[in-house]
Amino acid sequence: HRAGTGTVGGVSVTKYTGVIPLDKATQYLPAAARSQLAESYAANGFTDAKFTDWIDANHVVRKATVTIDGTTVSETITVTMTSLNKPVNITPPPAGETTSVPASALGG
Repeated sequence: HRAGTGTVGGVSVTKYTGVIPLDKATQYLPAAARSQLAESYAANGFTDAKFTDWIDANHVVRKATVTIDGTTVSETITVTMTSLNKPVNITPPPAGETTSVPASALGG
């Protein structure tokens, strides 16, 4: 639901909040991914996610926060968009700080 207005990075935004059941949030994922997530959700007592999104006049999400509270852990993820359609420079981490994810884990 609409929860107010504000600014993110100098851009006017409308704030929206809500709660989504995690089984609904993951229903479009491949079955293998849903199964893995369901196991994690059950192990941690996750049932739903609370979200807050700040959206500009062009319907672009400028900031998003998702919080999942479980019986054993609580997790909050916040993403803020500060520059759109601008060049970026990304330095990959050293190989020793990375790991490979098998395609099968991504439903591929």
